[in-house]
Amino acid sequence: MQSDQCTYGSDKNGLVWGYLFKPEVPAIQIISDTAAEWIAAPVEKPENAFLWLHFSLSNLSSEPWIRRHFALPDAFYESFHEGLFGMNVEGIPLSTYKHGFIVIVGILTILTALIAYLAFGRRLE
Repeated sequence: MQSDQCTYGSDKNGLVWGYLFKPEVPAIQIISDTAAEWIAAPVEKPENAFLWLHFSLSNLSSEPWIRRHFALPDAFYESFHEGLFGMNVEGIPLSTYKHGFIVIVGILTILTALIAYLAFGRRLE
């Protein structure tokens, strides 16, 4: 199996970074097609070998790819769609309100502007 070059962002299946780890061998960077081949290969995998896959859940191709290649509990897939914009945001204030995200961004924008004014505005006067 050869190393595949990855580009910035995610590949066509939503994989941002993928690595194949085998004992006493440097990690091999892979793309989603190579990961799929390794997962599906009928040969026995080396002991302690594993894949590390980092997907961009904002890429709509991620979830279907993960569903095709892994048998995971429904709760795992449901977590993709929970909270604000598919993120698990239980600890963020106002996350359960329809416009909560906009309110938080607005507050942070006002605070940032105030801090910038206090830090830099007085120097200009």
